[in-house]
Amino acid sequence: MYSYQKSTAVKRNESFAPKRTSSLQLIDNRPESTIQRKLKNTTSKVIQLGINKDHKKKKKKKSPYDRPSFTTDSKKSAILYHNTFGKHNFKINLSKPNLTGVNAAQPHRLAWKDIALLTKKHHEGGDSSGFHRMTKSFLRAGTRRVSRIEKRLNRYKNAGYSKKLIDSTKKLLTRATNSHNNFVTALNNYLGNGSQSNMVAFLKQANSFHANVPDYGPHFGVNQPVSAAVHLNFRRSRTRKKTSSGRRGRSPSPMSRAILENLSKKDVSAGIAVNKKGRIISTSGKLIPLSSLSDKVKAHIAKFNTKQINSFDPKAPFGSKYVKK
Repeated sequence: MYSYQKSTAVKRNESFAPKRTSSLQLIDNRPESTIQRKLKNTTSKVIQLGINKDHKKKKKKKSPYDRPSFTTDSKKSAILYHNTFGKHNFKINLSKPNLTGVNAAQPHRLAWKDIALLTKKHHEGGDSSGFHRMTKSFLRAGTRRVSRIEKRLNRYKNAGYSKKLIDSTKKLLTRATNSHNNFVTALNNYLGNGSQSNMVAFLKQANSFHANVPDYGPHFGVNQPVSAAVHLNFRRSRTRKKTSSGRRGRSPSPMSRAILENLSKKDVSAGIAVNKKGRIISTSGKLIPLSSLSDKVKAHIAKFNTKQINSFDPKAPFGSKYVKK
């Protein structure tokens, strides 16, 4: 536009100089029509139109009960368990896990929501009985799990298993023991001095406790929809007699057993995750019928409410990228 005006002026032998504009400074962040309206109605030397991108939004204050990230010991322990003992057709890279690519997540047995709520009641002067039942469950399950790994390691050594398997089991034992000891230290510090900083440190270790998040399972379709419900895990029992179907009954894993035996109905906010037919949704996505459990385990389960998870997907892939249909 400017060059066109200048050339026209030259042809007419006229001098050309752009007309002097107002000393008004315009910060232009809005459409022209809006700018024109503002210019007509203002006497200010500087007009701010639209959003000032340099203005920093106020950050939402973080709550001490917000869920923390997993610790390194927790993540490494889960990967080592998956690669060493998990019966899956794929491995997870210890350095670069790429969990999204294999639709994997560390499923909590006792949900983070309940860990935070029970701690909050204790910290803010409410009923502390649930908090003490929870920590007792964690300590029992953690001790039992560390003992199981130790026994397995000794069995591998005595039977002359491969060095690779023995080394992986040693690393798993170290990570699980670190997680357990860090939890014990954080709990003792918090019980000795109930400051908010000690509580936050305890919650970080509780969220990452090796027995409560010991392995990996399908995220989309299984872990995500279960969310705040209790997510139990079962394994084939070595001692139980075969059921009418010809298969051995199932027994709860250490943390699942500790939850069922030590917590009460009021300690969990959403109950135990089940499908539409009332079968328990395990952390692996397998459905566990009550008929496959012992009378003792069934009695413990009966203490709790159940939560029907309608969005549970029994065919959710594990080991390949999840694609919603």
